[in-house]
Amino acid sequence: MNWSRGTLRLWIVISIIWVISVIFYYDTINNIIDPIEAHKFEQEKTEAARKAGYTDIEITQYLRKTSIIETLEYGFIPPVFLLLAGLTARWILRGFIR
Repeated sequence: MNWSRGTLRLWIVISIIWVISVIFYYDTINNIIDPIEAHKFEQEKTEAARKAGYTDIEITQYLRKTSIIETLEYGFIPPVFLLLAGLTARWILRGFIR
């Protein structure tokens, strides 16, 4: 039994499931709900942008762009950290074996 190959394959499967679920979650929010309504927790920023003279279209474009960035952050950073943690654990365990 090859633990290195098995854990790498497990990481690949978990990462693919994670990325697909994050993309599905954020895509659903952005397509079903109006971005201004979806980001009600940023209501203060939206109101400040309106007072500064930005239109709802510009605010919506900004919120969609930040949503794409959040999707990339939440989708790809955790699998990379999981891979690094696994590689670090493997390095530590190999030090005890030798």
